[in-house]
Amino acid sequence: MANTRIDPPLTIWYCDNCKGQITEPHAGTVSWNDPTVVSDNVGVVQNDFPEKFYILHKGACDNMQRLPKSHDLNTMLGVNGLQWWAGYLWNGPTTAPMNFVPGVDLKPAMELLYRLQVPYYEQARRYFNTSYSQYLTDSTTTFTESTLRGIIEREGEQ
Repeated sequence: MANTRIDPPLTIWYCDNCKGQITEPHAGTVSWNDPTVVSDNVGVVQNDFPEKFYILHKGACDNMQRLPKSHDLNTMLGVNGLQWWAGYLWNGPTTAPMNFVPGVDLKPAMELLYRLQVPYYEQARRYFNTSYSQYLTDSTTTFTESTLRGIIEREGEQ
């Protein structure tokens, strides 16, 4: 077994600006650009999903002029965070069905959801560019705790 330190799950996040650790949820923020506006042949369509979400140190690394939308990291975690995401993606059965703009990319939203809710994902994602990690992630559709821990253990000692 490797000597790589595995952080307790969902306790440390990595700033997308400085790459440093965010060890207290109240010290971080989740920020994003306004959704893009797409012009088609008929008119202008609002794309409901940002192209990228960022986890940042609050104050030190967030830039509100560049990323005008944000929520405190601590409000995006656990059950409250899942409820926020559910409301962001769909306002419930009493509203109109979800109506996505053709070609909308949900990957950035799903990536952030994994970073905030899936145990060991945030630490393991730092190694996703290695051949071992790519082999594992290409051969599975689900990131299990054991798969993510295995990536951290194997690649963290390199």
